[in-house]
Amino acid sequence: MPQETAEVAYIEGKHAFLKSVNKSSCGECSSKASCGSVKLFKSTIDTEYTIKVENSLDLKAGDSVHIGLAPSKLIQGTLLVYISPIFSLFLFAALGKLWGGEGFSILAGLGGLFVALLLVKKYIAQKAITERFSPKILAKIDTIKD
Repeated sequence: MPQETAEVAYIEGKHAFLKSVNKSSCGECSSKASCGSVKLFKSTIDTEYTIKVENSLDLKAGDSVHIGLAPSKLIQGTLLVYISPIFSLFLFAALGKLWGGEGFSILAGLGGLFVALLLVKKYIAQKAITERFSPKILAKIDTIKD
């Protein structure tokens, strides 16, 4: 199961809001001065995210936890967000090729991609789906205090 360490930012009702930093090794190697990837993705390196999860371990602000997402949920999310729009692009492009020429195939494919992206966005916005694909708290990390 993919895991990440996060810190509890604050508690609101039954939910804990966790701070997690998207850490990247990009930009740490000796080629960073001439690397195009560092320049392209500079804004996403070490970006902080806030994640809302159910407070199942009676956490307090400042606690550190391990969070994770079940591999099956990760695969389902990947299929939903990435594969379904690409499949829609190819399907509509093929149908467009049957009904018209190359230009119609391109327009139909782009239309299919756009519609699929809108449907995925609408589907993901539903509360039940958002909770289904949210990470879960796996364990509290005990810290030793002086």
